[in-house]
Amino acid sequence: TLQVPPHPDQWMPKAERARHEEELYALKLRLDATVRQMKDEVKAHRERRHVATSELAHMQERYRIKLDIHGEEVDSLKQAAEESAHMLKLMLSTQHDEMSLEVQRYQRALAELAREYNGVRSKLLGEIDGLKL
Repeated sequence: TLQVPPHPDQWMPKAERARHEEELYALKLRLDATVRQMKDEVKAHRERRHVATSELAHMQERYRIKLDIHGEEVDSLKQAAEESAHMLKLMLSTQHDEMSLEVQRYQRALAELAREYNGVRSKLLGEIDGLKL
C-alpha cells in the first residue's frame, strides 16, 4: 500500500511553515516581476518590429521609386543615343553623297583639263612640227 505523506500542518513547526510561506510569497513576487518584465520586453520587441516593418516598407517604396526613375533615365538615355546614332548615320550618308558628287566633279574637271592639255599639246606639237619643216 502507498503511504501518503502527512499534511504539513502535522509535521512542520509553525515558525518553519511561516518562513516557508514567506519564501514562497517572495518567490511568487519575483516570478510576477519577471513575468511583468518579460511582458514589457515582448511589448517593446513588438513595437520595434512594427517600427522596423514600417521602415522596411518605406525603404522598399523609396527603392521602387528610385528604380523607376533610374529605369526612366536609362530609357531616356537609350532613346537619345538611338536618335543621335540615327542622326549621325544620316549626316554621314549625306556627307558621303556630297563627297562622292565632289569627287565626280573633280574627276570631270581633271578629265576636261586632260583633254585641254592634250589638245593644247597636240596643237603645240603640230606647230613645232610645222616650224621644223
